[in-house]
Amino acid sequence: MSYKREDDTNLVSTQFAQEAAKYYKLAKEEEKTQELTERYQHLKENMKLGKFSRKIDLTQIMDFVMKVSDDVSNKRIEEILQILMYDGNIIPSYDELEKQAKEQKKNNPMQFHATTSVIDNIGHISEYFSTDEESMYLAILQNFDFSIQFRGSHLLREIIIKGVLKGNITTTDFIQFMREKTWLGQNITRTFKQGEQEVYNWLNLLMPSINDYLVQLHFYLTNQNNHLNFVLCIDSLAVKIEGILRDMLNMGGGTSFFFTPDKIGRSVAREKDINALLHEDVIKNLISKDDLLFLKYLLVEKAGLNLRNKVSHSLFRHIQNYSIDYMNLLIIAVLRLAKSEYFPLNKEDDTSANKG
Repeated sequence: MSYKREDDTNLVSTQFAQEAAKYYKLAKEEEKTQELTERYQHLKENMKLGKFSRKIDLTQIMDFVMKVSDDVSNKRIEEILQILMYDGNIIPSYDELEKQAKEQKKNNPMQFHATTSVIDNIGHISEYFSTDEESMYLAILQNFDFSIQFRGSHLLREIIIKGVLKGNITTTDFIQFMREKTWLGQNITRTFKQGEQEVYNWLNLLMPSINDYLVQLHFYLTNQNNHLNFVLCIDSLAVKIEGILRDMLNMGGGTSFFFTPDKIGRSVAREKDINALLHEDVIKNLISKDDLLFLKYLLVEKAGLNLRNKVSHSLFRHIQNYSIDYMNLLIIAVLRLAKSEYFPLNKEDDTSANKG
């Protein structure tokens, strides 16, 4: 079937080759498995998909961005960071995106009845959306991406750049805000086996990357002969969020581990990864649906930015992949998880995590 359906796009023949390789592997036909795997690789590399584009006039959006960023960047850092935590102009709300998706379904119902596949940057088909629920969720993610690309990222970039230039966003003030206004700035005590404990503070783990970013940005903005390189700060911050979510799950009454059999059936314990953490009931009940959607879009959704997985699996191979917009969105993710309403501030500066 793969050979018969080969054409200019190679899309269908690639899917058949992938399916064939799966079944040959189940049948333990190693030679045929290898043959179909190599065929899949060849077809993927020569796949030719159509591209659709249209020009969009951003004049009104950029006028709005410049006006708002001028105003916000003049404020004190506490006010700036509070705006970044909560403002809907940067991160759209779930309800707004869902309303847009329902309107699209009403105007173009056929779009929601066709199966859609997501092809990643390497050429793999990484996900399918076929049911009504899946198609609606895909439309929400696509609208989210449109909002970020054509408004949110521009606004966020201008606020941070202007704030750094004006001296209103500095590492010292950022640390002070996080320490005084967020639970991530407080000490956490974690209990291990036999009553053993460790006390740690997320600021010690988060601020090196944020400081590196702000310092680099300041040097570049004051002397553009300097070069920007956000590899270390993005690599660091993208994976730290999993640990924050794990602590939130534990402190919220959940468990961050699960039991699974090893290769001969013995039960062993494993820590849940970020994909599992973001689907835990405790997390869904603890974090607002707006923030939860943003975290999924930014970090793990293949129809989104999938940033955490791309970083963790070393899928970024060019310095250009490590953009200023990714770093800005990671800072927003940290700020949104740090909200005091998720965990009330402890006056004794000591937050207890569940036993790990």
